[in-house]
Amino acid sequence: METAYTAFGCQFFTTRIAHWQNQISSGGPNGGPMTNPYYIAQKQSKIAWAQCTLSQCCNGPAVIYGCTDDGNMPSSYVNNQ
Repeated sequence: METAYTAFGCQFFTTRIAHWQNQISSGGPNGGPMTNPYYIAQKQSKIAWAQCTLSQCCNGPAVIYGCTDDGNMPSSYVNNQ
């Protein structure tokens, strides 16, 4: 990911977010939505990370706790599992 970010900048994260969102909506059986809750949670976690990283690197001040947790999320938060 670092190499792609270095090569393409902030657009890389925007492209990855769209790709993962597309996988959720059409990456399931017969081109339909994903139905496996574990795959969906994995993609949602990737999307949340990329959105945070995009915001941190391209749009604003750094996130104190990084892009996994702001220090206030419950352990049920998908990025903390």
